[in-house]
Amino acid sequence: MEIWDLYTADRVKTDRTMVRGEKPPKGYWHIVVHVCIFNAKGELLIQQRQPFKEGWPNMWDVTVGGSAISCDYMLSNYKPSSELSRINREAGRGEVPVSEEMAALLELCLRYSRASEGAFDITVGALVKAWGFFGGEGGMPGLWSLWLARRNSGYQHLRVDRAKGTVRFLRSGLKLDPGGIGKGYAVDRAVAALREYGVDRALVSSGASSIFGLGAPPGSAAGWELDLRGAKAADRGFMTVTLKNESLSTSGSYEKFFEKDGARYGHILDPRTGRPAAGMTAVSVIGPSATDTEAWSTALYVNGSGWAHAHGVPQGRALLCPDGRACGWLAGD
Repeated sequence: MEIWDLYTADRVKTDRTMVRGEKPPKGYWHIVVHVCIFNAKGELLIQQRQPFKEGWPNMWDVTVGGSAISCDYMLSNYKPSSELSRINREAGRGEVPVSEEMAALLELCLRYSRASEGAFDITVGALVKAWGFFGGEGGMPGLWSLWLARRNSGYQHLRVDRAKGTVRFLRSGLKLDPGGIGKGYAVDRAVAALREYGVDRALVSSGASSIFGLGAPPGSAAGWELDLRGAKAADRGFMTVTLKNESLSTSGSYEKFFEKDGARYGHILDPRTGRPAAGMTAVSVIGPSATDTEAWSTALYVNGSGWAHAHGVPQGRALLCPDGRACGWLAGD
């Protein structure tokens, strides 16, 4: 096995690769994939792009980088040319042809919505915009804006026809938002690409929200040890978890929120009420798929600890941090 480097791909609305450390334009949703790959000796090169064998294509461009870029062009709701943006523009007027990959992902989103009783919902785009979290820091919506956004949200108004390869909206104002699943999906795509090239040990992340530990790092057969954030922003590294062929996704209200009249309003919305979810500070889910763990960390955050204990975690395990109470683990099926 060759020694592979730590790579980063940052894509933004300008459709260019950003310089490492450069801050993206404020508010832009973009795919960021970090990959750290070791050889069997535990060696890691400096940060640079290079082919991993003479005559072979650049592994980053063909696999991980290509996966991140294709996910961005598929799922970005800031790029007018993305497939998701085209669906948002056209599906309210009738059936829109989509790729098989998009149809499969949207069908999966509908399954998450039904299983979580509507707590996970990719159709919250109108609500995200009404609350000022689409390209902004958030703010109180007006009554009319909130009513209209609620009317134009709801997975029940999304129709996916896998046989015909089409998507349509039953409400003309419906808008898809990938915030609760996009990064996890990008991580899974990157991991699949690495496995295809024979990589058996790597750490792949898309920001801090979704991380996948492929195999185990050199010198640690148990897996990748990661510090888990707790219920408060100051609780960095309050617990260590180990990932081996597993993903970790975290949803929390401690990073993106606004305050008004002494109350805090987070960016994770309950699609059923149209308001920021309340009752939880953070939820982390560990499982075999980053797509699953990101969707379920969102759903369990919205539904709360009581729902989670009553219904369980479909796969893996979850760390639940209710407001004002100690965090606790809940094992899945």
